Amino acid sequence: LYKIGGVSKSMWDQTATQLNVMRQSYQNLEENTRLVSPISGVVTARNYDDGDLYQGNPGLVVEKLSPVKILIDVNEQYFKDVKVGMPVGQITLDAYPDEVFQGKVSIVYPTLNSMSRTFQVEVQIANANQRVRPGMFARVSLNFGQKHHVLVPDQAVVKQQGSGERFVYVVNDGRAYHRTVELGRRID
Repeated sequence: LYKIGGVSKSMWDQTATQLNVMRQSYQNLEENTRLVSPISGVVTARNYDDGDLYQGNPGLVVEKLSPVKILIDVNEQYFKDVKVGMPVGQITLDAYPDEVFQGKVSIVYPTLNSMSRTFQVEVQIANANQRVRPGMFARVSLNFGQKHHVLVPDQAVVKQQGSGERFVYVVNDGRAYHRTVELGRRID
């Protein structure tokens, strides 16, 4: 119509611009209507149904099942002992109470929680058979070696009034001696 004079140049430019905008919009819709996950895994949550208004949450949640990560809090006194790559051989899950799983430390977070005096450690389980699932409750024991300490019955430790100091009596050559002790872990 423009070539034969039926439409003005501004009308032709406006229509051409609208066509380009519609083509671009269509191309964007084609590119963004297919969701592709960057990882292979299992869809564990679908946050929207057809016709729902998008509110900023992810449309789908995909969780990777191999490997599975366990986040644990470790007492600050062991900060220097926990290293990336350290084997973790005592992992039990409530879902499999008679089975022990193996893992390794994958991340040691560099900051400590000032309230609980702990730091976080991420432990990875290979989970090749995909039996362990995200959200399962796990118990992790880290082995820091052995130390030789004297064990005494709880009743043998005496607390000194006023100072809070603790001591035991040690018999040597028929005489009782007062020895100040530092309490460690209670074992049954």
